[in-house]
Amino acid sequence: MNTLIAHQRTGTPEKFAEKLNLSRSALFEYLTFLRKDLMLDILYNCYNQTYYYGEKDFCTLMGGKCCNNCQQFQNQ
Repeated sequence: MNTLIAHQRTGTPEKFAEKLNLSRSALFEYLTFLRKDLMLDILYNCYNQTYYYGEKDFCTLMGGKCCNNCQQFQNQ
């Protein structure tokens, strides 16, 4: 989930849920948890049809330690 959001490759909510093998409602439950409980800044771009991180992403939550996928994305 984090990698798809970080790379802005989620697609619509329906396609994102399908990629994660979740129902659409389960996807929204996860997104609500990430936004409210972990206070991540997850936004949706209707034009590009993708979720993306605003100012506070998963790596910021982890103290700036990014996974390999995020590091590769940031170096591009």
